[in-house]
Amino acid sequence: MDGRPPAGPDDPLPLEFVMGTNRCDVWEVEYKHGVQSGPEVSVQVYGHLADLYAVATHPTDPDVFASAAEADRVFLWNAADCNLIRTSPTGVVGRSIAFSAEPVPSSAKYFPGWSPTSMKNQPVSAGHHIAVGGKSGSIAVIDGVTLQPLAMLKDVQSAVDDVKFCGGPRQMLAAGSHDLVVDVYDVDRGYVHLSRCQGHQATITHLDWSLPLYSPNGAGGADKPQRLLQTNCASYEILHWDPVTGRQVLVNQRDTQWESFTCVLGFSVMGVWPDGSDGTDINAVDRAKCGQSVVRDPKVPRASLGRWPAPDSCAELDGAGFLVTADDFGKVKLFNYPCVFNDAPYREYKGHASHAMCIRFTADDARVLTAGGHDRAMLQFKTVGVRAGDEPPVKPCAPVPKRTWGPIDGGKAYGWIEDKGTVNGTRTRGEGVGRPPPVAMPSMKYVPGSSPLHGEERRATWEDTSVGPTRQVSGAGAVAGPSVTLTPPAMGRSQSTARPATAATGSSGTIGPGYSQKHSRGEASFERGRYADVDDEAEEIIEDEF
Repeated sequence: MDGRPPAGPDDPLPLEFVMGTNRCDVWEVEYKHGVQSGPEVSVQVYGHLADLYAVATHPTDPDVFASAAEADRVFLWNAADCNLIRTSPTGVVGRSIAFSAEPVPSSAKYFPGWSPTSMKNQPVSAGHHIAVGGKSGSIAVIDGVTLQPLAMLKDVQSAVDDVKFCGGPRQMLAAGSHDLVVDVYDVDRGYVHLSRCQGHQATITHLDWSLPLYSPNGAGGADKPQRLLQTNCASYEILHWDPVTGRQVLVNQRDTQWESFTCVLGFSVMGVWPDGSDGTDINAVDRAKCGQSVVRDPKVPRASLGRWPAPDSCAELDGAGFLVTADDFGKVKLFNYPCVFNDAPYREYKGHASHAMCIRFTADDARVLTAGGHDRAMLQFKTVGVRAGDEPPVKPCAPVPKRTWGPIDGGKAYGWIEDKGTVNGTRTRGEGVGRPPPVAMPSMKYVPGSSPLHGEERRATWEDTSVGPTRQVSGAGAVAGPSVTLTPPAMGRSQSTARPATAATGSSGTIGPGYSQKHSRGEASFERGRYADVDDEAEEIIEDEF
């Protein structure tokens, strides 16, 4: 079968088997009799040596991402074919990892250990740096392609839980640690320590950079756009900082647009927290690229740049998209963004056997990558309908029937005449008056035994039969709209069950599926919803009483 000649009656067959190692690798071993060189070993799957805490996606290449575990190695992966590109020791026990937002010009002046390397046949990550925050407080900076060490930063003594790069015009690196401080480094000058932001009462857990802001009174001058830092800590604080001076910014930041949004605390993500959460259940969030603001061209007039937010202004959000979360229960959830409602609708996915510690969208929003903590696994989810260029998965609503003013009953009365013989005030059997056009939506099942004729409430279960943006249906209180789903590879489509639509009770009757509804206008009343069996068909009877 494999091209080799069949073994003779006296020739023993080669021994082949698959084995797993304590490094989470999977080997294929082939032992041939009579060969003195020993068995042939080929690695089929590469794994992490310790608990996996961090994953980072490349800012422009959707197929490149990196991971760091509690071991002194970093792994560079190809998401398209799920293969390892290369791995290298870093000298730090990894707790966080990030790609630089833009390519960094490497030179022997600022990076003495750097040597020119041929970039032929290399991924487009050439020129980008990777920062790995360590458990002991050290930060290793390595080349984004060759994984060659470039710098080692040692300014704190405890674990660095989050690192983030910001883009130009001045590239900086921020690192939040258990020392209750955020250290900022000037990337363009060889990672010179720029400032220290100090004021939190607990461990720094998450941080994000803002988009460039134009501040007439900023530290960089009137013509230079500035950036802000947003940080979360374990005592549930949300603070903002000037990264150049390290001073806390006390001005309201509700209008500020953020380059990324990975902070678990904030107005835009307050709806992701379930009831009964203790504040540590959600370990990571990430906003899709289709919902982020766009960095404006620096050549345009500065008046079009973002501005330092006014104390009492609340501008409309620049973009809206999707948000994913990873929690202590190993679950991955997909929300709309911004997520500001209590008990916001979401889609839930499982796969991890331990706490899900980190989650990130790829550069094109086509995939979501998660790090599984103690199970040392990375899961890759494929998104459906999330990317901005995706074809809408839900068909648009049918057009509203046209109405014309015309004679009714041979010209003795006039009224609005609709398609299919429907007339304002009267209708033929099976046709609805004023009823909205059909909408593509999940199918609904009714539990057998419930009846619309005896005042019993109908219970409904919703089956996920389409994909699209999740929305809340007004008046019913149930998640009934189309939904955007993440589909794990080879696992099929996830189904979800929403709460049954609850009937709303008003002063003039009970409103619900198949119930009576009565409106009073002076001496006139309009009753609707009584059913009678005529020729084995349900026909709705409308009566006008004057």
